[in-house]
Amino acid sequence: MSQQVETEPMATVTKIMTEDDFLDDVRKSIDSRIPLDLSGYTVTLTKGAIRLRGTEQLEIHGGIIEGPIHSLFQIDGDKKLNPRRLTLRNSTLRHTKVHEDSRQIGAAIFAMGSCVVVLENCDISSKGGFAIWGKHRCHITVDNCQIHDVARTAVACFNECHVIVRNTTMVNVGIHGVCGRAVSVMEIFHCTMQHCATRAVMVYEGAQLTLEDCVISGTGDPTTPTIHAQGPSETDSKESHGDEKKIEAATTKSKGANFKAMIPTLVMRRCKVQNSAGTSLLIEGQVEAEISQNEII
Repeated sequence: MSQQVETEPMATVTKIMTEDDFLDDVRKSIDSRIPLDLSGYTVTLTKGAIRLRGTEQLEIHGGIIEGPIHSLFQIDGDKKLNPRRLTLRNSTLRHTKVHEDSRQIGAAIFAMGSCVVVLENCDISSKGGFAIWGKHRCHITVDNCQIHDVARTAVACFNECHVIVRNTTMVNVGIHGVCGRAVSVMEIFHCTMQHCATRAVMVYEGAQLTLEDCVISGTGDPTTPTIHAQGPSETDSKESHGDEKKIEAATTKSKGANFKAMIPTLVMRRCKVQNSAGTSLLIEGQVEAEISQNEII
């Protein structure tokens, strides 16, 4: 059992804003392209996630946004590649929904499709799902954030999306600190991951994950590695694709692709891994790996 670390919210809020007033202010901010200043207020969402349509952009500064709903923000892209954009600065997100049905699990931030999400100096928690969950070609940037008390994974990157995380702390996570799969790209720089229950880092199904100057400690499961790069066996690759042309075609088009047969990439430079219950690093199957200048205790 991993040790729990006490975490503090980034802001103290003394005023309550009604959900209807908040939704009105969100609409005004989108229409005017003027950032919404929520500093000094707390809003609880019960009617559903904040969503963007078309090429809408929303920027919020400060405040606490919480709620027992599937996701606090759900940003969907479209086939026309019209990117929606969400920017949060100095905000606290408390995702409190706990689902009995795993198929209904959501996130504080759920982004999918051709959208852009920028998070700066935010405090994010999720009692029932992911903190940040990206899918299907979205682009997410996380800078100087505190991510903590997460039921599943702190930052998950699936199906050809791109996530950059810098100078961020991930603490008390129920499954993985960061997880990349299905030809996604994750770049993790100068981050700290503490007390992840299963793994701190997981990369598989053709994803590319880079860790530089990170500190990872206290991963709790003695039966799983702290950092796990899992690729296909040679037999799996031959049976699934048969030749390199099919593999190349599958990596450029997700529909019908067999991600399990794709070779992931792990780059790990100048990182420190310590005090983990299980194996610190496992490279399994066919993996493109560059492991250099790390300290593994």
